Amino acid sequence: MGESFVSEILPALFTSWKQCFNITTVHPTAERDIVIFAKTRADALLPLHSLIVNCPKLMNSKMVASIVTFLSNTLKTVSELPAISTSFQISTNEITQMLELNLIRAFQALPASSYATQHTMLMTVVTSLILDGSHNTLLPTLYSKDDQDTLLPDFNCTSQQFESQFLVPLSSQDSSLVSLPHVSDCYLANLTQNLEVRVVNASIELFSTLFISQPDRHRTQLLDHFSNCIKECSNPQQKHVMTVNSMTTLLYILKSMVTSNMAFGKSDVASNIQRFVQRYFGDANPLLRRASAECLGVLCRLEGDNATTAIIKSLTEFIRKPSREVSSMVRAGSALVFGCIQRSVGGMMSQKHLPTTIANLHVLAQDQLAPEVCAHALHALYITIQSSGFSFNSFASPTLMLLQTILLGENPPYQLLGRVVNSIVIALGPELETNRDVLSKCTATCAIIKRHEIPVVRVESIYYLQKLIMFAPATVNESMTQVLISQFKSPFPMLRITAVTCLRQLINKKSFEVGMNVVEDLFMMIDTESDQNLQKEIKLLINTIIDNMAPNNPSIWLLLCMNIILSSKQMTKDSTIGEIALASSNNSTSNTATNSSPNASSNINNNDEDKDDDEDVKVVVQQGSSDKIEYVYRWFTKVFAIECVRRVISVVKNKPEHFNMLLAMAHNNNQSNLAQHRSTNNCLILHLHDLVGIAFKAATSQIDTMRPVGILLLKDILESFSTSIDPDYEGHLLLELYQAQIMSALRPAFSSDALPNLLSVGCTVFVNFVEGSLHYDSSALKKTTTQLSAPVKNLRNLNFPVYNEKATTLVQLSILKTFAQLYLLCRKKESLNTILSPVITPILPYLRVHWVTFLKEYSLLVSQPPSIYHVCNPMFFSPLSFNESVDYFKEAYPFVVKALASLIATPYWLEGRNVVEQQQQQQESTTTESTDINKTTTNDNNNNDPILIETKPMEDINLIMGLSLLPQEKFLLDPTEKTLNANHIALTLEIVALTLQPSSADINEFQLDRINEICQILQRVSSFANSNKIQTQLIEIINNLFQCFGDSIIKEVEIFNLLLKVLFDPMKPENEEYQIKFYSCCISIIKLMDIAQIQEYTPLFLWTVTQTLANTTNTNLITSAIQFTISLLRLFTSKVTPDLTQYTSILNASLTTTLDKLNKNETKQGLLLLLSTLIINQQEQMNDEITKSIVSFFRSSLQNKAIKEKQYSLQVLRNILNTGASNPPDSPTHRFSSKLIGELFIDLQSSLVMAPTTSSSSSSSEQDTTTIEIFKLFTLSLTLLKNDDQKCKLLQMIVQIMIFFLDPHQQPTSNIHQSTLQILLNYASTQPNFKEAVAALPIDQKQTLEQSIRQNFEQPAKKEIKLPAKPSIQLNFDFSKQIPNS
Repeated sequence: MGESFVSEILPALFTSWKQCFNITTVHPTAERDIVIFAKTRADALLPLHSLIVNCPKLMNSKMVASIVTFLSNTLKTVSELPAISTSFQISTNEITQMLELNLIRAFQALPASSYATQHTMLMTVVTSLILDGSHNTLLPTLYSKDDQDTLLPDFNCTSQQFESQFLVPLSSQDSSLVSLPHVSDCYLANLTQNLEVRVVNASIELFSTLFISQPDRHRTQLLDHFSNCIKECSNPQQKHVMTVNSMTTLLYILKSMVTSNMAFGKSDVASNIQRFVQRYFGDANPLLRRASAECLGVLCRLEGDNATTAIIKSLTEFIRKPSREVSSMVRAGSALVFGCIQRSVGGMMSQKHLPTTIANLHVLAQDQLAPEVCAHALHALYITIQSSGFSFNSFASPTLMLLQTILLGENPPYQLLGRVVNSIVIALGPELETNRDVLSKCTATCAIIKRHEIPVVRVESIYYLQKLIMFAPATVNESMTQVLISQFKSPFPMLRITAVTCLRQLINKKSFEVGMNVVEDLFMMIDTESDQNLQKEIKLLINTIIDNMAPNNPSIWLLLCMNIILSSKQMTKDSTIGEIALASSNNSTSNTATNSSPNASSNINNNDEDKDDDEDVKVVVQQGSSDKIEYVYRWFTKVFAIECVRRVISVVKNKPEHFNMLLAMAHNNNQSNLAQHRSTNNCLILHLHDLVGIAFKAATSQIDTMRPVGILLLKDILESFSTSIDPDYEGHLLLELYQAQIMSALRPAFSSDALPNLLSVGCTVFVNFVEGSLHYDSSALKKTTTQLSAPVKNLRNLNFPVYNEKATTLVQLSILKTFAQLYLLCRKKESLNTILSPVITPILPYLRVHWVTFLKEYSLLVSQPPSIYHVCNPMFFSPLSFNESVDYFKEAYPFVVKALASLIATPYWLEGRNVVEQQQQQQESTTTESTDINKTTTNDNNNNDPILIETKPMEDINLIMGLSLLPQEKFLLDPTEKTLNANHIALTLEIVALTLQPSSADINEFQLDRINEICQILQRVSSFANSNKIQTQLIEIINNLFQCFGDSIIKEVEIFNLLLKVLFDPMKPENEEYQIKFYSCCISIIKLMDIAQIQEYTPLFLWTVTQTLANTTNTNLITSAIQFTISLLRLFTSKVTPDLTQYTSILNASLTTTLDKLNKNETKQGLLLLLSTLIINQQEQMNDEITKSIVSFFRSSLQNKAIKEKQYSLQVLRNILNTGASNPPDSPTHRFSSKLIGELFIDLQSSLVMAPTTSSSSSSSEQDTTTIEIFKLFTLSLTLLKNDDQKCKLLQMIVQIMIFFLDPHQQPTSNIHQSTLQILLNYASTQPNFKEAVAALPIDQKQTLEQSIRQNFEQPAKKEIKLPAKPSIQLNFDFSKQIPNS
């Protein structure tokens, strides 16, 4: 239940324990009293032990002292109870043993220092239990697994001795042997069923803890006590048990000290232990011999080099003696001690002893008279090689010579020889490939072992092959795959699993290919093998083969898996994949790529699939002429086949031809010449029909386990082919052809009896499909959504009592998340909204309530302690499974909170909330009852549901705002880059922007303090926001704030200034999207500002515009900035008093700044437009200094060699003159324009003279455009003059200039000639003094003008004689002109 739950009931627990452990002065002696005493205390000790182990944070000193008091009182009574008697019933003895076991476990869970006063009594009790108890089962767990595998025959006899004693369960046990997966598990220490054995095991563990905490004097006394008890025991069987238990205790103590990094120091305890255990390393009992060797090895590690040297020296003396003088058991034990020392001390610490160790083991291994000595020596040699590593390299060749010598003897230990060879290969590592001598000896040795009849021995040869694959891959060839494949049908499971593992490593290393018939056999092995480890290895092998082969030919894998998935009585085993592929290749279209195969045309019987669960293998003999044998795969093999299809899709993810129809067809055309007689439809997109069919079949299967995998396959298909375009229907996706199948496959997942995890995955697939589709099958989509929406209204009451509470949470949150995603998609896609709005709209009020409840419970999970969960009575999670529910909430939270925030701007936010107000109005109203009934009946029936009025709108908005800011708590308290999470910030700002959007909700209830808090948060975020996305979201929030609370914000100077600071802070040139939205927001802001604020902030706004235009060429941004400037200046002049002194000074300052920027900056387009805007909006006469600066700028621009820049300047100048000409003559703009053109006329004329007459076509066109712009300026200058005489003289000058650009002799005429002539002809109709100006021209210019005009009127009359065109259909794309009446 957890510490928080336990802490609340702790006082009640201790009160109960005090009553249970209340010890009287009368100790129980009668059997009935003993049963009551033992049963009560044993039951109380179980939760006490659980408290100590599972709630360590609650264990303070006071609580530990209370627990020790309970245990001490019980221990005192237990120590005085009568010994187990044959006169008692068996159940009485078992209850007493259970009390002893629980008491020892409770003491073991506490620190030894907490019950130091009880050490003596405890030591007495556990020592008695160890020496007088039964045989322990801890000893096998203390041995190394390598020893168990090699010396396993030594344990068989012991196991047989234990079998009669331990196989029968006792009456007080909590489980039976039937629940154990293997019979050997009953010998494990933690699973043994005998209470007496469990007591002895626990006593050994507690004794080691007490022994370590004792002083050296007491340790010595305990060792002497063990020795004396063993010597004085007259019963041989009991003496053996006492010896084994004592050795187990010492080994446990030594290993505990190694784990704790402790040592005996300078005391005699280590020497006493050494003398004690050395008695048994040559014992005939294999258990004692191995225990003694293990103890000596661990003791060498504890005591260091001196003890190691002494032990090795003494053992060497035994070995160097003639074999007839030393028993074979002593020699075998000596070999095992060498191996244990090497393993315990380690290769680096024992490196100086390595030559002596190997020499002694070589001597012992050559003992042909005692096979056990040779076996122990070879096993010790194997351990030594494993621990020494590269240090053994120099001894590799002599050791292999020794192995070959032993191999020539009589009945050599083949398995041990193979293990030693494999350990040598591991020790050499990559050097094996270069050491040809050692490699050849290893290969020769394993070649002999390979032919042995015993499968355990042959396994070592396969292990050797695995080592070659890893360290000498060049020596491995493809023929070895056939050797390994031949072992797949071996009757020995060990050979099969080893061959499968080795083949997987071989394919991983060398990428060898195997035939599809081998893959079929592997699938058959999955179906028939009962060993789960072997099944797991086979699946890994198939996955490896898919990774290596499927990218080149995925279609054949698809057809193989389809053969397995769709197998039934009608599917024959003789229908090979090659036949299916050949049938598939006859189809050219993608949708019918496999329709001709037996797999696609077979009718599957779901009842047969259900029977597969109970049958290992189903083989049916079909009666007919062919007598074919049909095979039906079991359900778990079909599930794995579906997973293989998913893997095939994943391995070709990086190949676009598998997901693009056009690329797939081109790929097939390229491969057709290389594979004329084989199917070339290898691209998966050509088999999309089959993929969807497999997913549909699995998702709608009657086998519960297949449905989730089918939905996952459907998910992979949607993710992989979501962008695949249908080449036959432009603007459509291929998956749109299968909308009906996909929706039908999802319906079982949305049914009322669907599995929780199936519904969750189905929701994900459904949303992914809807999100990725361009066009929808409205009927199927609406039907599926309606099915999913069925439990929405009663979502709180949804329950799955068969499953864990988290299953209900998963389903509820999946539905809420799915509808949140669908609602957000409907807001983006109008077509989807048209289809789903009739389904989603009626349940939106209920979804709103559920989403609000979801947010409340999410805030409860992320911000409150678990102790209060049960008080809050949550709807969507259980306090018992909140840990598993947190992930579900976090996954759904972003979508739910965004959907709920988006709902604020809709009428559904308030729907159903006004029921209480209507009821109050009905009570206070004096109208008739019928009228009230009419009013209530006009509302929707949903509004009468009390669930809709659980919360108030403003409370929900506060909840959304609070939760959106909750992830930023650390950042807001300490705003640094370390505490800033960009993803969390982006989500928070998006939610805040949605919440503050103008809506029908009464959001104006927001107080200014709350708005101030939001502004403070925005200010902190803007200081660290380097992301363009975050900056854009900031300005959206500010824009929403001004639209919702603009009048209030304008009046609060502090808030207004803070928002402006946030606005202007992230003004960076690279974020042009932000700047565009910035000027759009500023237009809204200035409309709300009063006169004083406009006067105060106009210089800032104009300076910002200047800085923006000086650093951008984005036309949209330039347009936004100029529009804002125009709006600002017009607003200034409309609101400010008639005294325009300040306005003029601001404009003059801006003009000065703009001119400075223009003179220094190369990006002039935006600044030129700003200059034009400022000049046009002048309300008073411009001072001479600024006028001179403007004239100087335009004069320098006309001298600019860059034609584009010159054209920009001329266009802006024309805009200024055009505006001046349209204003009254006495206006400042008109006067300034006249003065400006007067100053620049000569420069314009000089620019024409300086224009080049010959150039390239592009340069000539640009020059002509510049010349035309100047002529337009000349025309505007005529409109600015008031005096007719001056206008006549100016017109004469202009006409003379233009005639210079007429060239009637050029054929064809140039563009500049045509444009100039048109202007002159326009003068003839618009300028009254044009005739006088022409009359004053020189004769040659008159002739040029007359000839040009005459040529202009004569040229259209000349028509070429053309052959009649061939009749054709012409489409008219210009509908602006009307067809004339005939």
